[in-house]
Amino acid sequence: MDERLLRALGGLSLGPQRGRGGGRLVLLRGLPGSGKSTLARQLKRDYPSAVVLSTDDFFIENGVYVFEPDFLEDAHKWNQKRGG
Repeated sequence: MDERLLRALGGLSLGPQRGRGGGRLVLLRGLPGSGKSTLARQLKRDYPSAVVLSTDDFFIENGVYVFEPDFLEDAHKWNQKRGG
């Protein structure tokens, strides 16, 4: 992962939280190609119990990413349902 990004995230605390629930929600947004998926994979490696919900998963067909802009709203709804 890019060292600048790692330094920028240095203050991010994802360790166990005391009190109710104890969970954390991390939302990643950004421009295409800005590193959201890379960061999500890194967080998943660092926190194996984490759950990654990516709208991009909606567009994967037989292991190939096939983006269809007309289905983006459907993809977001699908992903929101996955998150409960």
